[in-house]
Amino acid sequence: MFWGLFFMTPFFTTSILDYWVATDLLALAAALFAAAWMQTTTPPENKPSTWGLLALFLTPVFIHLAIQDTPNPWGLIKYSIYMTAVFLIFRMCQASSSALIQSSAWIALLAIVGNVYALLGVIHSFHFFPEDNHAFFAIWSYFPDFAGPLLQRNLATLFLLIVLASLWVKSIREAWDKRWLLASILPCAIIFISNSRSALLLLILLTISLFILHPKKKSYFLHISAVLFVSLLLALQWHEILQNMQQNITPLGSRLAEAGISARLNIWYSSWLMFMDHPWIGIGSGNLASYFSDYQGQSLAAHPEWVEMDTITPWSHNIILQHLAEGGILGGAFILLFLGIIVRRIFHILKAPNPIEHPAFTAVLIVSLLLLHGLISISLLQGFFLALLGLYLAALFPCSTDTQSSRKSIASALYVLPAFYLAFTAYQYIHTQANIRAVFDDNPDSPRFIDAVAPAIDDPWLARVGLAYLFVNMDLTHAPARQWVNLYPYLYEYWQLCQEPWGLKRLILQAHLADNSLSEIYLAQQYRKNFPKNIWNQKLLKHIQGGHQRHEALEME
Repeated sequence: MFWGLFFMTPFFTTSILDYWVATDLLALAAALFAAAWMQTTTPPENKPSTWGLLALFLTPVFIHLAIQDTPNPWGLIKYSIYMTAVFLIFRMCQASSSALIQSSAWIALLAIVGNVYALLGVIHSFHFFPEDNHAFFAIWSYFPDFAGPLLQRNLATLFLLIVLASLWVKSIREAWDKRWLLASILPCAIIFISNSRSALLLLILLTISLFILHPKKKSYFLHISAVLFVSLLLALQWHEILQNMQQNITPLGSRLAEAGISARLNIWYSSWLMFMDHPWIGIGSGNLASYFSDYQGQSLAAHPEWVEMDTITPWSHNIILQHLAEGGILGGAFILLFLGIIVRRIFHILKAPNPIEHPAFTAVLIVSLLLLHGLISISLLQGFFLALLGLYLAALFPCSTDTQSSRKSIASALYVLPAFYLAFTAYQYIHTQANIRAVFDDNPDSPRFIDAVAPAIDDPWLARVGLAYLFVNMDLTHAPARQWVNLYPYLYEYWQLCQEPWGLKRLILQAHLADNSLSEIYLAQQYRKNFPKNIWNQKLLKHIQGGHQRHEALEME
């Protein structure tokens, strides 16, 4: 019941401004409730050494909070909360997660949820939801390209891949039970039509891996080929219908030919530069967005061929680079140690005579999918997938139950407390956004508006929501550049993420204030190239021709 609630958490988050935080908090809270229930029924044996691993992960956070002046200290707090929540999910599920993820009830739950997610992706593509990005609930907003309730094609298809892997393994173990294969057709079709490059690559790897490991390759080839063939036909049919309806849909396979890798290279190179400048303890977890503008200027100056794919992001799209940039050598060493332990365990299981029948084989597949996806995307920086990682890691590293305390107890119930904390925080977040929604069209100077928005500005979880309205006022009053930067990092992050046409101008201002004339001149040239008719060009040209050397102010109009 609790894990079913976990899968439904994306339906209950608002979409006014920051969808991710609300989803993360609700998902982690629901997962902690589920894990705490599993803990009270079959508590694992106590292993103090596992708590040491959590302490190692959080060491860079403690150092930054103690000795560093971090631009966004709440990024550090958020990271520590997320990591602690995932660790608790892992520990509380260790004794019973293996049995859970192999049970028919769990696979049936995944089949139902996966198909519901897929159907909602289809409904999105046909524009059955109102085209309003400020709708109260995120799921009722218009998001194209088969995104479903996770609202992003790469994340939606990663979850469908997890469903697919579970259904296929279950079918194989039950002598190709056709029910599980049929339940996998719709999720598989969504993966094809989503045009997600990462999902298609992982689907190929999943298919080939199972083919290599399956002892009866002819039987495997016939059954899986049939599923893939029917799914592809279904995807092609949907695509043709949408084209005939003149819907704005990405042509099948078109994104495979795009040079989108340039955006990833830009992000990865910028993150590497951050690590090289802050090698020991990094810039601080959750602070990548606070440094990204400076380093993207250097990245684009070194690789001008990436300028058409420049990007704004608070994430490295690679968990190793993210930990190197934000945690330095300490953070990088810990994430590599973590990955090394997992890889060693996976190879141990795969060396079994018939690994598909191993109790932890499904966990091997799903942990591998999550980690591989985390090397090219942001999935393992989201609470929804972190909770799943904790659950399947518990099945990958099971432990025996502690027979001396294998009954329900008050002490075990204490594990529920973190879930209450995150659930209450999520409630505050959604409640505050609902209040803001009620005064959305009010005068920003009115007491009613201020009373609704002030709690968002005061709450670190909600600061981006409240500051968005401050952004509007500053824009209308032509506030100077220095005033914008003083509101950093929350307003700055919102601006970077949500005001795309302003992103390049923001980079120029950041380079100017950092006295980085090389990046300022280069980015100004790119701005004039991309926005030749903008009236700001004349002042910008005059400034870079000599105004910066005379210490003239650069104002944003």
